[in-house]
Amino acid sequence: MPNPSSCSCCKSTWRCLRDYLSSARQRSGRPSIPEDDKWYRAPIIPDAIVFNVGDQLEIMTNGIYKSPMHRVVTNKERERITAAFFFAPDPTSVVEPAEGLIDEKRPRLYKKVVDYTANCFELFQKGKRPIDALRI
Repeated sequence: MPNPSSCSCCKSTWRCLRDYLSSARQRSGRPSIPEDDKWYRAPIIPDAIVFNVGDQLEIMTNGIYKSPMHRVVTNKERERITAAFFFAPDPTSVVEPAEGLIDEKRPRLYKKVVDYTANCFELFQKGKRPIDALRI
């Protein structure tokens, strides 16, 4: 049996464009999402697949799609099986909001960045979200 007090992941967002978390069919160890300084469990939708948008996709969509802060916790009754797949641009690629998503009503929200992942771990160790450093 899983021990929920000994196994979980720290809160995070993902640096990548997108990541596939797990099938909600498992009904165990589902992701939790913070709101108002409290963590809430994500609802289980039978036969659904959970995808999280990563930080770089939030930048490319100029904030239309959000990269959620989330964490994964275990379930003391059921085993959790997760397959994570991460997709990210080449480190030499420029990541910036798409020009078609910027106008007078929706100004640019993020700076251009190359090799977004380079400083992510250091910023997380300091308790900062890397994407926040790129907000205009």
